[in-house]
Amino acid sequence: MDEDVKEQLLQRLRAERDIRTSGLRHSQAQDLCRERFGFSLRTGASTIKNGGKGVFLSGHCPESTILTLYPGSVYNVEKLTSLVPGAGFDDDLQPELPSFMFQNHYLLNMGPSATLDAPAGILIDGSMHSPSSQLLLELAQRESSRHGASVVDVSWISHNPSNLTQMNRITAPLEVARNTDETESEFTFPSSMALGSLINHSYHLEERSCRFQCFLLSDEEYLDLIPSINVSGLPPTPRVVVCVLATTCISTEEGQEMELFTDYGQDPLSLGIDLGYAGRQTFD
Repeated sequence: MDEDVKEQLLQRLRAERDIRTSGLRHSQAQDLCRERFGFSLRTGASTIKNGGKGVFLSGHCPESTILTLYPGSVYNVEKLTSLVPGAGFDDDLQPELPSFMFQNHYLLNMGPSATLDAPAGILIDGSMHSPSSQLLLELAQRESSRHGASVVDVSWISHNPSNLTQMNRITAPLEVARNTDETESEFTFPSSMALGSLINHSYHLEERSCRFQCFLLSDEEYLDLIPSINVSGLPPTPRVVVCVLATTCISTEEGQEMELFTDYGQDPLSLGIDLGYAGRQTFD
């Protein structure tokens, strides 16, 4: 990982730690981000017709600023058909893809990794509704029981009601303030460092303001703040971290905000050679 980018990532994670340990409300968390980094993020209805949710930035950030992270379960593409439940071969002995990949528009392929023995690429499923999110929660529950502490950020899955019971089991050892109407619980809003999967695609080059870049993180101190976790076909560490970086200087007027857009490139459901935006390189 580039040292400048790594230090920037660690600064953002330290701020996230402060937010959690202080029990800040959503508005207070945004104020802290603006104070330390010059900008804040929120989610809301996209400006794109039928675009669902989008991510909006207010404030100022220079080019190559880490805006947020892309959450989800991380797979080794080459080993999907042999290691993922639901995968196999059809009557013509052609690989059948696992069920979580069908009609899933939250798949992101970050290219090959020699370090992780993944020449076909690393695939991240950022859907909170797919079987991958359940797998992530099961792994998080198992690992949190083993280590006595959380090992992955699951706040981004909180908007799927079917996941709440399992999330509560994962976070049972954590002290979460829930005493007053003015104090929001940990899962009232997702971490600002887990919003990458809600950034929409734009077909207009001039609207694209961010890109994805993968890194490998071994610092155990911060793994519980990372919203992605290595699953089938990958070792538990180093953890694959997908950063969302600003491709240009972004600045808004006081009281204004701008929706973030990116280029997801080819349709990820095609499982072509290049899943994700065009021109992505090996991230080792």
